[in-house]
Amino acid sequence: MKDESFGIIPIHEKAGSRRFLLIHQKKGHWSFPKGHADPGETPAQTALRELAEETGVESVELFSDEVFIERYAFITKKGQHIDKTVTFFIGLVDDPTVTIQPDEVQDHAWLTADQARDRLTFPEARELLARVLVHLDQK
Repeated sequence: MKDESFGIIPIHEKAGSRRFLLIHQKKGHWSFPKGHADPGETPAQTALRELAEETGVESVELFSDEVFIERYAFITKKGQHIDKTVTFFIGLVDDPTVTIQPDEVQDHAWLTADQARDRLTFPEARELLARVLVHLDQK
């Protein structure tokens, strides 16, 4: 089965310091905010809505039209094979205040790139962060 989600890689920059927002999902892993589209939503609308729902962050500017794709596969508890594709946008956040959604998120952290790389649970997310850093350095 195929599954598709959309998310934001939130970045807050202040005084030359760049921090990335990670969330600690109730399921136990650290990741960037993401979720499924509601009917009629564009990928960017979904990503922005999910960021707001999971973190309370609403003041975000999409960095560019460029997207970053994360792909992975897993088996559900019921034994179903899922091929997952997540399309991420880079979002520049003005106000780093976070109010987590307690139903899905147990914690959050604004981290440097090195700290985020160490905290991200899955190798696909670490590889995604590496691609984003190359992109940011080229801009």
